Amino acid sequence: MKLIKKMSMVISSVLMLSASAFAQNKPNFTIHGDLNKLTAPPAKVYLIYAPFLNQPTDSATVTSGKYEFKGYTKEAIGAEISLTAKTDPANPKDKATIILDKGELNVVTGPAFDQITVTGSGAKAHTDFAGAINKGHSEILAVNKEMASDSFKNDAEYKKAVTARFYHAISSSLNDLIVFARANPQSPVSPYLAYVLSSSGFVTHAMSDTLAQNVPNLSEPTKLHQAINDVIAKQKDLDNKVAANNKELDSKAPIGSKAIEFTQPDANGKPVSLASFKGKYVLVDFWASWCAPCRAENPNVVKAYDTYKSKGLSIVGVSLDGKNTKAAWLAAIKKDGLTWTQVSDLTGWNNEVAKLYGVQSIPQNFLIDPNGNIIGKNLRGDELNKKLASLFN
Repeated sequence: MKLIKKMSMVISSVLMLSASAFAQNKPNFTIHGDLNKLTAPPAKVYLIYAPFLNQPTDSATVTSGKYEFKGYTKEAIGAEISLTAKTDPANPKDKATIILDKGELNVVTGPAFDQITVTGSGAKAHTDFAGAINKGHSEILAVNKEMASDSFKNDAEYKKAVTARFYHAISSSLNDLIVFARANPQSPVSPYLAYVLSSSGFVTHAMSDTLAQNVPNLSEPTKLHQAINDVIAKQKDLDNKVAANNKELDSKAPIGSKAIEFTQPDANGKPVSLASFKGKYVLVDFWASWCAPCRAENPNVVKAYDTYKSKGLSIVGVSLDGKNTKAAWLAAIKKDGLTWTQVSDLTGWNNEVAKLYGVQSIPQNFLIDPNGNIIGKNLRGDELNKKLASLFN
């Protein structure tokens, strides 16, 4: 549920955020708001800007169902019109997203506060944004409604199905925005989309860099462009730290080195040592029952084992399952047809063998020759098959 809340907040960010430097410049946009389609228009509405702008929330009094905001912006950037001075991600219907740009913006609210249409000389950016986001918007709204139902709270299978739909809808919506920003770099809203997507945490750092490079006039000293630069700089710094860490971990068991000896209990609690496989080719395969990529790779490992076990291939599966997933581990062994030796100390990511070999992601494997030397690592799919064919055929 924490991931669901985080993803909901990301989509909320995609459907909101920012505006511009306001106080020191002559207003160059005007919002003319109309709330007369609401059954009970509020007495006041608020315009909320992005945190990176350091711009205080503005407010406007509603008179006869109408309100007005004036402000300044250097570029198209998102904002929220809200019923409250500080929005709550748990109440998405209390706010509506608008993309601010130079000119007049006529905002007509529908029967619900979060339903708006925007026209006027400054509406181009908002229209582009709405076109990109609305493809999956109806599905997101439908899923959000189902997640608030009693069935979602009380029916485990229903909850599982709706959650899967939620992830798919979020992924599709983010992908729609990425496709639009890349295909339309000249759209006034594309730089803002580059910032929202890059800072969301749900696109790769490489994609963030691609989006940033696609933004026109990135060197222009606006707060939005600076925010994009800051995000990319932090991501590159993180990537450098990860690379340095991976290099250090790789030094624990590099190709060409002697395999590190270990002993761990098998599924029946019997100790199994790597030394007992001396004189054979051994694939030490790190996986877990809860690891979807591992489970997807298992059929390929099964095929490799069935092909080469008679020629001298052994496999030792090292599971990163924990005590609370032991039953799932045993069930996965049976379901996936893993007939080779399986060991685990049932400590999850604290598995001692994983630490010895510097394993920080799975699936991962190490191929060891009869002399105890590591001759391959991270062999998956065709790479594993080609390597074994070169040894046994």
